[in-house]
Amino acid sequence: MNEASGSFNGYYRSPTGNKDQFTLRQADSQSDKEFIARVNRIRRENPPLQSDRGLAFHGVDNDSLIAYSKRAEDGGDSLLMVVNLDPHHTQAGWLELDLTALGLTAEAAFQAHDLLSDARYLWRGARNYIALDPRHSPAHLFGIRRRVRSEHDFDYFL
Repeated sequence: MNEASGSFNGYYRSPTGNKDQFTLRQADSQSDKEFIARVNRIRRENPPLQSDRGLAFHGVDNDSLIAYSKRAEDGGDSLLMVVNLDPHHTQAGWLELDLTALGLTAEAAFQAHDLLSDARYLWRGARNYIALDPRHSPAHLFGIRRRVRSEHDFDYFL
């Protein structure tokens, strides 16, 4: 990956084992380059994204969305990715999360911190709503935080 130019050249193995070359399009704008650089930084900073272990797919009621997670081998950090497969239209749907794969319980609230936009969402349970507008971002890349503070965790001074 050449982060400066926003282009990606590489190889992959096809299902038949042949090595084929692929090239993704040149980044169209500075914002595309910044987005690609941000994704690469997040990948470098999060060990679960550096291997193919700990991969789990999650249900979503819209075929234009895909949801999957990666969890650290030590059972620590979990990341949840939700991607809009439609590059032209906003897509929305209900996620059905495999809470065990994320290291969560059904009773506990948890925070989904979007590492791409820095937005934070407080979720509880397996079923959560998601919407992605590709004009803003084609994906959410959530860091899952199991411990969420409540109003009982703060000292109040009068």
